[in-house]
Amino acid sequence: MLKLWNSIINLGVHSDLTLIQKKTIRLSNGINLITFLTGFNFYPIIFIYLPSTLPLLISLSIGLTLYLPLFYFNFRKFYLMAKSYGLLVAWFNITVTSLMLGTSQNFHLFLLAIIAVSYFYFETHEKLYKYLIQFLVSCSFIFIELWFSNRPGFVIFPEKFNYFSRLNNDIGLMLFIFGFFFYIALNYRKAEIALEDEKQKSEGLLHNILPIPIADRLKIDRSAIADGYSNITILFADLVGFTMLSEKMKPTELVTFLNQIFSKFDLLVDKYELEKIKTIGDAYMVAGGLPMPSDNHARQVADFALDLKKVIAKYNLENGKTIDLRIGIHSGPAIAGVIGLSKFSYDVWGDAVNTASRMESHSQPGKIQVTLETYNLLKDDYRFTKRGEIEIKGKGLMKTFFLEGKNI
Repeated sequence: MLKLWNSIINLGVHSDLTLIQKKTIRLSNGINLITFLTGFNFYPIIFIYLPSTLPLLISLSIGLTLYLPLFYFNFRKFYLMAKSYGLLVAWFNITVTSLMLGTSQNFHLFLLAIIAVSYFYFETHEKLYKYLIQFLVSCSFIFIELWFSNRPGFVIFPEKFNYFSRLNNDIGLMLFIFGFFFYIALNYRKAEIALEDEKQKSEGLLHNILPIPIADRLKIDRSAIADGYSNITILFADLVGFTMLSEKMKPTELVTFLNQIFSKFDLLVDKYELEKIKTIGDAYMVAGGLPMPSDNHARQVADFALDLKKVIAKYNLENGKTIDLRIGIHSGPAIAGVIGLSKFSYDVWGDAVNTASRMESHSQPGKIQVTLETYNLLKDDYRFTKRGEIEIKGKGLMKTFFLEGKNI
């Protein structure tokens, strides 16, 4: 029985339809089916009081038959026709029956249910059909209310039939209201949950692209976000010999390799509360001291750099490789902000970035080269080897150091 019910409810539902369209089709099929089945509740009462109820028997039988074409229209994908037809048939049946019964049995109140249902049937571009049907139904309801306020219905029925008919109509209307709005509330709740899930996913994706404080600011104000920092620490790490290595790898192998390495780097970024700025090919850029300022930014980046070497050493041991890193670090002022309207990114600019990049490109495999500025921030807690003054492209002679480890 449940399988048959679902088959009827889903008549006309196809995978190429939107979620809202699918729900509307199921709603129209469901209400049509429930209306058709509940109409049979009147038969026992009608049969008991025959032949005086014969006009009602004929009207009910014809009316129930008229509901069936809606399923065919949905099945043939005539969705607008199905919705309009279903409401118009309901209007016709309720109006005709109400003219026979009058207002004493409250059957005409079902016209109000048509108005309520119409709000959930039609999409924005179909609102004209909704308004026309609502106008037609409203006119019928007002006419019936006014005309039969001091008159009986056009057909006279036994008093006991009127009593049981009114009771049946009241119960039917109550069940319809409970059932219909339970369905609406249930779907509304599902929509709320789905919307919240999508919001969480969107925020999760946004937080993967941007720092959380920046993402929160961007949600409030889409204007330019730019912050100046008096002192932060920038790190660049580059895989030595990657270009030659990549030429020997298939595309999937290359991506898998980078993902294995950089995923471990990402975990270290979280561990030391740093900010991953971007990856450029085989280069990895990290900043400490932003977007939330920190007095320990140089130490955080130094610890991160030392752990990067451990990650590469472990990878080589487990995979029989000889991959190496070249790392450069510099501390100084910089500007950070969000650029772009689509696929926007959080980036850092300034001499600190350029100098850190030069430290990496002029470093040596397996070494962590730092500038004098970074050295001064770390010299009390870390061990260094002096490299002396070297010629740095675009910077001239610079005094640099190799970071070896932490003081014991």
